Order: sequence, then C-alpha cells, then structure tokens
Amino acid sequence: MSTLIKNTALTCILLSTQISWAQTPPPVQPIDPQLVGEWEGEFKPIDEPACTAYKWHMTRKNDGTYQFHAYDATQTVLNDEGHWWVDAGHSHYFENVNGQVEEPTTYRYMLSQNNFNGITVETEYTLTQPLAAGECSQTARFNETKLMKEAP
Repeated sequence: MSTLIKNTALTCILLSTQISWAQTPPPVQPIDPQLVGEWEGEFKPIDEPACTAYKWHMTRKNDGTYQFHAYDATQTVLNDEGHWWVDAGHSHYFENVNGQVEEPTTYRYMLSQNNFNGITVETEYTLTQPLAAGECSQTARFNETKLMKEAP
C-alpha cells in the first residue's frame, strides 16, 4: 500500500475518532430535581454602574442540559447552552457552556419557598470565585424565580 493511501486512511481514522469523541456526552452528574424547569432572573448593576442591567430566561432539563437567554431593554445580550449539575450535598451548582474547556462556573445555591401557598420558588446563587477581570460579576449574587405552570 502506498504511503499516500496509508496516510489518508490514518487521517480518516483519527478524524472519525475525534468526531465521535467530541459528540460523546459528558459523564452523568447529579442534578437537583428542584432546579429543573423554567426560571427568570434579573441583574441590576447597583454596585457595578459600568455594567448593563439585563434579564434572563433559563431552562434547566433533567438530563443536565440548559439553555440560557439574556436580554436588555434593546436586544439579546447572550444565548448559551451547556451542562449543569450539583454536588452530592446539593449546596453547590456548576455549569459549563458547551465547548468551554475551562473550569465550570461554580455557585453556592439555596432554594426557598415563599409563603404564597408554595407557588413561588426562588433560588439564590452566590459565585464562589470572581469572574475574569472586565466581566460583570453579577455582584457575585443573584436570584432566580421558577416559572410555575398553572393548573389546568
């Protein structure tokens, strides 16, 4: 077999291996079923006047994936998809944007039921490490409110 054919075959094998590796889902991580669903939040840059106020819609699925859509008064600010999970004690929340190779963003989180007949569920998140310089840090703390489906 000529060297060209051998090299071509080897390249095809390597490419197919890389493609299948890239499509392999991440290992199954524990989730908190109480975080599954649709959530809304708002960032008000009280302590960071150089940052833009925005709202978001987060959908977390029970397969550990999420979709995030942030928008300000004029346009979409960010659309992300990725994976989320929690630690075994359900005190830390992790998320990785698809294709992100750095460490996941990590938050401490706490769920609370407001006393409106258990209808409103809020989660408070606190960033455990500062974000890179120049990024709006969300003042390291924010709340989300779960969108509850109305009974038929």
